[in-house]
Amino acid sequence: MTNKLSTRSSSFYVAMWISKILLAWVALGAAPALAACDLPVATFALRSSSMEPSLVLGDVAFATCFRHALPDSVVAPPVTLEALYPRLQRGDVVVLRYPHKPDVLYVSRLIGLPGEHVQLRAGELFINGQRCTRQLDGDYSADDEGSHIVLRRYQEKLPNGITHDILKERDDGFVNNTPEFVVPQNHVFVMGDNRDYSADSRFMDGIGFVPIKNLLGILYEKNTK
Repeated sequence: MTNKLSTRSSSFYVAMWISKILLAWVALGAAPALAACDLPVATFALRSSSMEPSLVLGDVAFATCFRHALPDSVVAPPVTLEALYPRLQRGDVVVLRYPHKPDVLYVSRLIGLPGEHVQLRAGELFINGQRCTRQLDGDYSADDEGSHIVLRRYQEKLPNGITHDILKERDDGFVNNTPEFVVPQNHVFVMGDNRDYSADSRFMDGIGFVPIKNLLGILYEKNTK
């Protein structure tokens, strides 16, 4: 199973340890975005359950930062998907600036690319009309503000072959039966792995489509507290 968080190069580990030494801590959703990627690698403390089971509340994760997210004195290339490729691909877990609140950071999984059609039907993900298969992988116990809940755990396979775990409580309701979203140019579509407990691109009055320029980096390494 190819469950991203992703593969890592030796240079990533060098930068990761530099980041550790310099204590580049940023709490997702609670710190200024401009401080998030002052280094090639930044450290993030997860404050949300929207990415369970891949990332759980209290996890610490390391992200490699895109060059456009670094200070202008370092480098400032054009911010296009092509400029980020091949580092960025569908299935990556990305750190982003919340589109309507740029001082808020968010973490989610990259699902739809510019020009693509994304839809959920009865809880199942369709990209460009192609159903992303999912396989039941047992139950998952979670905590919802002090209440114990049991969710279904699935392995979902994206069109590029990346497989990752998702959680489902139900397959009805708006979040599981959406209109067909057409991703605008220079934007992406993101969703949390905890599908029924994630505010993501399905909510046009919330995150909605994410401008590529709002993407700060890719999460690679996870350490539980």
